[in-house]
Amino acid sequence: MPKINPEIFMDLRDPDEVTREILGFLTTQGETAEKQFKTSRNLIIATIFIMIFQIGCAIWINYESNTKQNNLTTIIELQSKQSETISRMSLSLFDLETQVRTLEQENARLNQELNN
Repeated sequence: MPKINPEIFMDLRDPDEVTREILGFLTTQGETAEKQFKTSRNLIIATIFIMIFQIGCAIWINYESNTKQNNLTTIIELQSKQSETISRMSLSLFDLETQVRTLEQENARLNQELNN
């Protein structure tokens, strides 16, 4: 950062030189301010893009998570229905086995009565 030479102010006999020095200083300050403004603007724009990207990622991840959760819920419901169906079928099979045993015993008893 350029500094104004204080000796120039001591010699006020050359006002053009003082004016040039001040003008040079202000021009340099203006250029520095413009660079800082552009840098700040670019950082703000980059921050906004990063925030939008993060929000997009969060929405996508949330959607994926919800989809997986829904799929998992569907699988659990299907497994529950299958378990219920298998349980009912097992009970029916057990009842059929009992009926078959009863009929076999009845058949054996009837065969024994016929043979006697």
